[in-house]
Order: sequence, then C-alpha cells, then structure tokens
Amino acid sequence: MVVGLMTQSVGKLGMAVTLLFGRMFGLGMKHASILEVGVWSDSVWRWNFTLARPLFDREVTKKEELKGLLGNFTPKLGTRDSWAWTKDASSSYSVKSAYCLLHGEFEVDAWEIFRLLWSLKAPPSIKALSRRVILGSMQTRSALARRHALPANSVTTCALCSAEEENVSHLFFGSPIVWRVYSRVYDWLGVRLVFPAIAGAQFKQFGCCLGSARTYRFLLSLIWVAMIASIWLRRNNVVFRGGVVEVERIVELVQFKTWLWRKANDRGWWRGAD
Repeated sequence: MVVGLMTQSVGKLGMAVTLLFGRMFGLGMKHASILEVGVWSDSVWRWNFTLARPLFDREVTKKEELKGLLGNFTPKLGTRDSWAWTKDASSSYSVKSAYCLLHGEFEVDAWEIFRLLWSLKAPPSIKALSRRVILGSMQTRSALARRHALPANSVTTCALCSAEEENVSHLFFGSPIVWRVYSRVYDWLGVRLVFPAIAGAQFKQFGCCLGSARTYRFLLSLIWVAMIASIWLRRNNVVFRGGVVEVERIVELVQFKTWLWRKANDRGWWRGAD
C-alpha cells in the first residue's frame, strides 16, 4: 500500500495502489516499478504516471489524491527497500488499522457500526446493501451518470420525488418521501427524535442510542436495515416497473420484513440475544 513504500530500487507499485486506487492499478501501473513511474530531475524525484486511457473526472480526483499521498515520499538511492506501516504508531500492521485506512470517513465508529451490522440476523444480501449505503457506494442515478453508464438523455433526478439529483444522501435520507417514511416508522416505535442525515450516524442511533437492552438494540437495528431495503426496493419498482410511490406501502414493507426476519430467527437467536 502507499504508506508502505520506502525506497525506489525495484519495488513494485502494485501493493501501493491495488486497494486504494484499484482502477489506476489496472490502467497501466499493474506491472510498473517505482522507477518506471517517475524521474529524477536535478536530484529531485518527480512522479510521472502514464495510463492506458484518459481518466474520467472521478478518476482524475483519485489520481490527484494518489499524488498527494505520495508527495512526501522521496526515493533514496543506494538504500535497501523496506516496509513500514505508518498508520499505526508501532509501525505494526493490523486488520483494524487497514480497515480504518480504507474507510477513513468512518475511522472512529466503523468498527462498532459494521460489527453490529454483520451480527444482525437479516439476509446477507440485505446486510451487504446496507453496508453499501453506509459507505455511499450505491448505484444511484448520479453515480451511474458519473461513470457514463446511463443511456443518453437519461434523467438523474430522484426516482421517488424528482426534486433533486439522486445520490445516496438524498435518496435514503434527504428526499421528502423518505422523511415521511422515517416519520411514520418513528411514530410506530413511539419515539420523537431528529435523526441524522448520515447513514452511519443514523444506524448507530438506531442500534446504540434508542434502547439499552441488547434484544431491543438488535430489533431497532433490524428495523433500520428493513427501511433501507424497502426504500431501495420501492425505488427500483418505480424505475424498472413504472410503479408509484406510496409512503404507507413502504412503511408496511418495513414492518413486514422486520416481522419476517424476526420470525425466522425466533428459535435460538432471538430468545438468546440477552
């Protein structure tokens, strides 16, 4: 990885960019040594990345980010290659520190958030969907448009409300339709709170703040996952089947999914959760 690069002799850049900058890794840096992606100019090392095709706007940003991360690195002639993990003060590698590095925006709470998410007795596909929402990596219209993956003249507005561009933040937390869904679910739960418009913070609020008993925390977290899945299913129904948006239908789907998953796990997990 980038933080492990120390010298320039024959080391490969593959480990530097595979995880953090995977797309550039596949565009020409896969088999490049450090000497092949930079030059010495008046005793100063300068990076020079040659890629297989022009970059999209999002990829240009990642390229500049890579240059920024490498900005403080200067190869040293005549010095033996070595590895160091600078993410930790001890220079020792750990899975937790690597995870925090890859998802820096969740560095403080990621471990707690995803540990709770993976422990839920919901279908794996639903937990994977929730994880992508938390990480902001859903294939919304906005995301597809940035990748030039939408047909020409396709709209990028929200499928639920058509008010703003459809990105993760708006679709799951900002749309007036979704706010009505959350309000109805809060009424169902008998709580009155101002909920965060950030996925990780909202999931943590449901799973860690609304209840003290472990069983209740699991149930609330399950309800949050059911909301995310129900919103996405309704959105897809509108996009691909010409369906209509019905707040009550989404709320009913949340309730049904929560009951179904809880019922499926009544034996063993639910009674043994405390």
